[in-house]
Amino acid sequence: MQQLFEDILQELLPPSGGAMLVAVSGGPDSMCLADLVLRSGRPFAVAHCNFTLRGKESDADEALVRSWCDDNGVRCFVKSFDTKGYAAARSLSIEMAARELRYRWFGGLCKAEGFEGVAVAHNAQDNAETLILNLLRGTGLRGIMGMPSRGRVPDPDYSSVWLYRPLLTFSREEIEAHNKEFSVPSRQDATNDETLFKRNKVRHKVFPVFKEINPSFLDTLSVDMNHFAQAQSIADEWFEQQCGRIAPDGSISLGKLGGCSHPDYFLFRYLSPYGFNPSVISSLVRLLTEGETISGKVFRSEEYELVCSSSKLILRPLESSPRQDSIVIEAPGEYVLGDNSFSVEVVRAESLPSFKTPGISAIDADCLHFPFVVRRPAPGDWFQPLGLRGRKKLSDLFVDLKYSLPDKDAALVVAPVGGDSHIVALAGARIDEKFKVKDTTHSCIKITLR
Repeated sequence: MQQLFEDILQELLPPSGGAMLVAVSGGPDSMCLADLVLRSGRPFAVAHCNFTLRGKESDADEALVRSWCDDNGVRCFVKSFDTKGYAAARSLSIEMAARELRYRWFGGLCKAEGFEGVAVAHNAQDNAETLILNLLRGTGLRGIMGMPSRGRVPDPDYSSVWLYRPLLTFSREEIEAHNKEFSVPSRQDATNDETLFKRNKVRHKVFPVFKEINPSFLDTLSVDMNHFAQAQSIADEWFEQQCGRIAPDGSISLGKLGGCSHPDYFLFRYLSPYGFNPSVISSLVRLLTEGETISGKVFRSEEYELVCSSSKLILRPLESSPRQDSIVIEAPGEYVLGDNSFSVEVVRAESLPSFKTPGISAIDADCLHFPFVVRRPAPGDWFQPLGLRGRKKLSDLFVDLKYSLPDKDAALVVAPVGGDSHIVALAGARIDEKFKVKDTTHSCIKITLR
């Protein structure tokens, strides 16, 4: 085991020969890792997390690690965490809270002390457990290719720090045999024997059945994960080739998407990093493939929304604060409403051009008085568009003008203060017949969208 371990380290670590950090909990796996690194002669230090979850038992784990480091002349870093408090403050599970805390600390230590990276004691059984759990919760290829033997610390502030898993090819039986042969001390965490957690259920209830069916199932799954990793590499290359379908603004033309050989997988790869879960993506794909009306549909993740128009899919961040829906115009000036800016002026009627200018609304000042309201469209809005007979719903006008959902979302209407659903104008586009500039009009209110 020692020689194979050293060969693995040779492949994983950079040739500089710098010291690495070894994460040691005090359990059999991490103590075996520490002993193997010690015997290899490579420079290293130990990092131990006391999550203060098991009272005296946690303190005893810490004491064991400190004692082993003292006996072997190894530098030891120890940090205690209020794991329960951290989890409660962030609405996390204890397991996820502990994961965030330890990797953030490991990353910070590596940066501060100049370590090559941090080594953790995940073994072949841990890797297989992760595979099964990912399959059960739903995953793509990336979730079933197993943990990489070399990656990066999963913390955004320390994502440049290397994370090593040199025990991935070793079974728990091999680890226990090494510890017995060399009298490596360790402590068992009693919670590992409980079946309250999903991982422990897989370990104690599912894997024994797997072993009955195939005594070498860990080796079999390891080979399968290597095959999955190769398939993922091919899929990565394909996706990179398809990224030309994404416009610079992040939108995707439905026409270009239609020419994609695997549009469902392309959308999965594109949208997953933005927090869209597989069920949402499946709903979108179903709309696209079954010929249903898609324009006007909106799909949301925690931080993004995907807006569907008749011709493209538009990805954009969700607004972080409540959107302002209206503004009272007290006098001429420059105004901003959400992402829209516009000016309001009072001008002489004869100064207006004789032709209609897009983005400008001219309203008879004798018919509309200050203050008035500029707001976003509301259900039930109606008016009599200039040149037409009878009233028309604003929603119907949007259809006539072929407004996409983003166009509707950006639209502004002009209305009297305290008025009903009878609007004065769709700003920059249409005026109500009653408020038009007439031959007898002396002055008008000019609204210009920027």
